Amino acid sequence: MDDLEGNDDYTPITTSGDAMNTNFEMGSAYLDMHKYVEALEEFEQAMDDPEIDQQAAYNVAFCYLKIGSAQEAQRRLETLLAQENLIAAVEERAQELLQKISS
Repeated sequence: MDDLEGNDDYTPITTSGDAMNTNFEMGSAYLDMHKYVEALEEFEQAMDDPEIDQQAAYNVAFCYLKIGSAQEAQRRLETLLAQENLIAAVEERAQELLQKISS
């Protein structure tokens, strides 16, 4: 893993589409400010919303990576990818990030 914490090639999902979720929006705002621990907490709460749980789960993994917890990020991505009916865009991004972490 070559300094993925600082790698900007991989980005979070910062829009919840049509779904409105305050925690997701706050998490996105914290990401913009590079406050990854705060963002992580907001995205963890946003995972309770079935309309955006997959996007929030990806962002949780992304935050773990940014704070230097690559193993936890990998575990979270593997759990996300094991879900049924995964949104294609989330699946693609999760696979790409997991591959980068694993290499």
